[in-house]
Amino acid sequence: MKINHNMGAMNSKRNMKINNKASSKSMEKLSSGLRISSAGDDVAGLSISEKMRAQIRGLEQASRNAADGICLIQTADGALNETHSIIQRMRDISVQAANDTNTESDRKALQEEMNELTSEINRIANTTEFNTKKILTGGQGNGVKAINLDFNGTEVTHTKGNDAITKNMKVAITLDAGISSNPYPEPDRFSFQINGIDLGVTYVYLANGNVGDITYGVKDPNGIIHQSPTPNGVVTGGQIKITNTTNGTLEAKDIEKVAEATAKLVQSQINTNPALNGDFKAYAKGGQIIVEALDSGNSTGANATMNVTGIASANKAFTVTDVNTGGQIGAGGTIAGQDIPAKGASTTIDFSTIAATKDDIKALVDAGMSINGQTIQFFDSTDGPYMGKAIGIDIKDATNAKELVQAIIDQTKTKLQGVDLTSDGNKLVITSQTVGENSVLEVFNGNSYNEDIEIKLQVGSNKEQSMLVSIGNMRARALGLVGAGAGFTKEPGVTDGTDTKKYERALDVTTSKSAESAIKIIDEATKKVSDQRAALGAYQNRLQYVVNNLDNSAENTISSESKIRDTDMALEVTKNAKNDILLQAAQSMMAQANSAPEQIIQLLK
Repeated sequence: MKINHNMGAMNSKRNMKINNKASSKSMEKLSSGLRISSAGDDVAGLSISEKMRAQIRGLEQASRNAADGICLIQTADGALNETHSIIQRMRDISVQAANDTNTESDRKALQEEMNELTSEINRIANTTEFNTKKILTGGQGNGVKAINLDFNGTEVTHTKGNDAITKNMKVAITLDAGISSNPYPEPDRFSFQINGIDLGVTYVYLANGNVGDITYGVKDPNGIIHQSPTPNGVVTGGQIKITNTTNGTLEAKDIEKVAEATAKLVQSQINTNPALNGDFKAYAKGGQIIVEALDSGNSTGANATMNVTGIASANKAFTVTDVNTGGQIGAGGTIAGQDIPAKGASTTIDFSTIAATKDDIKALVDAGMSINGQTIQFFDSTDGPYMGKAIGIDIKDATNAKELVQAIIDQTKTKLQGVDLTSDGNKLVITSQTVGENSVLEVFNGNSYNEDIEIKLQVGSNKEQSMLVSIGNMRARALGLVGAGAGFTKEPGVTDGTDTKKYERALDVTTSKSAESAIKIIDEATKKVSDQRAALGAYQNRLQYVVNNLDNSAENTISSESKIRDTDMALEVTKNAKNDILLQAAQSMMAQANSAPEQIIQLLK
């Protein structure tokens, strides 16, 4: 018998400790219901379980995504149901208008209703949204359609000195009234006299097109922006006289502006007129006529220059090359960039083509421009002090476009309100400090205006488990209900449904023939809407099956994860009972082992 080491007690203590730990673990599993509550419980099982948990949550979210997709489709279908009803009414109107019993006033009333119904189709498509996302306007690519163009409230007006007209490029005003629609003034007659002798030539010229090489050019009746055409004619009426005075000099008076082409015609008439033969000779250079008095009569050695710069040269007066879009709009109606910032957008005026030389800059004297309603005017201080009311820009020291731009910046500084002026080489960059009120620039590809919008629905828990829902453009243009030419009204009568501006031409029902044509077009539009609604119905039915499958997959995955991670309560209760018995037995045996050394005392008695 030993007393230094009670091996029986030590063994009992070790077993009691093991049983106590097992009992505690068993109670933990029973209280939590989890077989794996920490990585140490089952390393491989924990890894598998966590992946399954991610899968389960992904499947549940995918099911909700699919349900959202169904709601989106139902929203689109509900809107198109109204579009269908409107188109049916439009067909009724066309059938009614095709009947020759209608009077002119009847047809006018029918046309008015046709215009309003077409506008409502636009409104439905433009305003139908799901979670603020437009769903009936189709895909929009890389062309341009202007509705309103307001570049942060900055207005730029260019006035070419000695021009027949002033051309406003109103960046802050609607495009209709600004860039695209300023015609030439009503043309009149031109007559030319020298020394009281009528040259016998009178010109009447009907000019067309717009002034200026403007990148953001003309909007056609369909709303497409095209590059501004090159001006090509005389623009205003008046009389050009050259009087031979008594001191032998020529004095130009009552000079009206004409175009370069007109200058050449005037030159020809002066040189070929018999009454002036031997007295005068004319030269046409650019937009000027130089009339030289020959050695004859009282006009020895005299000459005068008539400035006939007009619209032809005004075409080079300015170039708007960029408005923070990263590109330019060409004649085909395409644009490289897309977005115009809501604040801080800039307009760039390129002076490289109109101020390449000192002479070009000199020609700008008395010309000017208006920025944000504030007028600036160029002058040469060598000709005398500036007496105008506008902000004067002295260009006497400018020899090239870059120096001209810098002169504008240096001499305006804080005088201009609401804009910042900076230079970019030969370009003057005008940046607005305020947000514009009508900065709307719709972007689409002119050849693919009917492109569908594709909505991707994530209907799986993993990558590349998505479904595409394609919804077409359901606006009136895409349905063929507006257009230009035969079958459509001569004047725009259709809005986009969100404002009062009329941009598009509706189907014409003012004659029996046009009304019959409208019936066919409306039938085609009905088919387009029906096809789209059929596609939406197919998407909805498919998504319902998607939801069912996702819910079933989630349920089965949850069951599998439960088998790995959850506690088998019956088995764990049995283990817990066993551990309790063993723990109690260990405690009892430890007590007996501790009392055994007391028997040694009996031996010592």
